[in-house]
Order: sequence, then structure tokens, then C-alpha cells
Amino acid sequence: MKAADMLAFPSEREGLGTVMIEAICSGLPVVATHLPGITDWVIKEGVNGHLSELDQASFAEALSKAETLTGSRDRIASDARKLYGQGKMDQGYLAIFGTLLSVR
Repeated sequence: MKAADMLAFPSEREGLGTVMIEAICSGLPVVATHLPGITDWVIKEGVNGHLSELDQASFAEALSKAETLTGSRDRIASDARKLYGQGKMDQGYLAIFGTLLSVR
């Protein structure tokens, strides 16, 4: 990912979008199709990437806009690690496990 300028993620459906999280944690801006509940919670419009409809014109426009973010790799990575870093993800998993254990 270090050699890339951005991640293009055109998709009709996606389970979680882990590759998007990996990309922004590496500092790459991401252009992805808008998939409610998947891409819209990872991509902060104009901050770490852009969302698009799944058509050529919209996606090409989003790619062009994302070029302005390629100089912000350090900021994108730092922001992403605060939101999606291992410590934050571990806290989330522990909360889920705690909830599951309390249901017994």
C-alpha cells in the first residue's frame, strides 16, 4: 500500500470493508461506492476519501477529488489509527464479549 496513491473500491456489496480500514490506516485516501452502513462509516467525505455512486462518471469524479488528499497521508493515517487502531478495536470486542457473557 505504501507505493499506492489511493485505494479505489468500487463494489455493489461488501460485508465489512476491512480493506478500506487497512488503506486509511496506511494513509491512503479511499474512493468507494456508497454502501449504507459499510462504506459510509469508514469514509469521511473529503477527509480520508470520497464516496460515489457505482457509475463511471461519478467514480471518475470521486477519484479526481481524492487526488487532492494524497498529500495528507500522515494525517489520514493518524486519524484512522485513533478510530480503528488495535486498541480501539480491542475495546469494542471486549465490550461485545462482556455483553454476551452477561446474557447467560
